[in-house]
This record gives sequence, C-alpha cells and structure tokens, in this order.
Amino acid sequence: MNADLPRVLVTAFEPFHASTENASLAALTLLRSSGDWPVSMDLMSATLPVETDRVGAGLLGLLDEHDPAVVVLLGESAKAERVTLERLAVNLRDFGIADNAGAQPVDLPVEPGGPAALWSTLPVKACRARVEQAGGSAELSLSAGAYLCNPALYVALRWAMDRPSDRGQTPRVGFVHLPSLPTQVARGDRRGPSLSAEQSAAAVRAIVWAAVDNAAGH
Repeated sequence: MNADLPRVLVTAFEPFHASTENASLAALTLLRSSGDWPVSMDLMSATLPVETDRVGAGLLGLLDEHDPAVVVLLGESAKAERVTLERLAVNLRDFGIADNAGAQPVDLPVEPGGPAALWSTLPVKACRARVEQAGGSAELSLSAGAYLCNPALYVALRWAMDRPSDRGQTPRVGFVHLPSLPTQVARGDRRGPSLSAEQSAAAVRAIVWAAVDNAAGH
C-alpha cells in the first residue's frame, strides 16, 4: 500500500444460485491480471461471500484495513441489459432465493434502526459518461435491489458516513451490476442478456477512473 496514492477497493461476489461463474468475479479477475493499471492509483481487490451473515463484517474489515478513497462494488444481475450503476441502497434484506449458506431473510433490515436508504457517493452520471466515451454502454438504476448486492452497498455507505471527518473527503462509494456472462446464458445458468467479461472489465475500469478523478477534485 502506498499512502501517497489514491486507494481504490474493487470487490466482486463469488458464484451463486446454480452457477459456477459470477460475471462480477470474471470482470474483476481480468482487471487483476491486466497489468495496465497506472502507477497513479493504489488498486486493491477482494471477493465477497454470497452469505448474508458474513458479507457485512467481511466488507467492513476490508474498508477499515485499507481506508480507500474509492470503493466500487461489483455484482451480477441476470436482468441487466448493460452495465448498471445503482443510485441508492435500501435498509432491507429480502431474498427471493437462498444465499450460499441457505439463508433467506424476508423483510429484515440491514441495520436495525438505520436510515431507510442511502445515496451512492459515486458520480454516477460522470461514470456513465466515461463508460460511453470508452465505447461501452451503461445506465443508471434506482436501487441495488434486496439481495446481497444491496446490503453490501448499504454497509459500505454507512462506513463512509461514519468515517472520521479528519480523514478528508467522503469516500466515493457505489455499486455496479454487470450482465450475465455469455457462457452462463449458453449453459442455461441464467436467462436474458449477456456481456463478455472483457467488455464488463473495460466498463469497470472507466468507472474507477471517473470516481478517482472526482475524488481528487478534477
């Protein structure tokens, strides 16, 4: 870790719900191995569990350890037609399918007594524009739903809100849903649109650049 560089944390989720792949993890794996990240950025990455009882504590541990200026959380959505930037997290866990540990909460809060919703601090419109400038396609979505992606975003935003004021600007925190992989659709693991890992990785790279520029006041 280089204290003089903007610290960036990018996370993905492990495979879930009868699939051996996760589009977010495939994109993050490409980003990890690409070797073309600039020396002006201290990039860190992690894979989160698809388990409601573990994801929050694991993510908080990463945030406290690295204290990033930018946090981009990645997830997979079989409904997404293109790269999707979420605008807010809601204080709700309501799973249509069980998580990887078999848990399936219904109408439970992420944080009892916490705010009903929290806005992403990513510059979502600037991020969308940067993806489009790079030749990709992106859209904005109101919320991250109520499965694991949403509580992960909620926890990260609460961390950013509670971060001591003497550490400077509020971290840029947001969530990006990626479409399923073509291989998932071909196998029947997922239905609907798909996007290659290469295209998703390029879009994520553009989003991180936009967020870093915004965090630096450019």
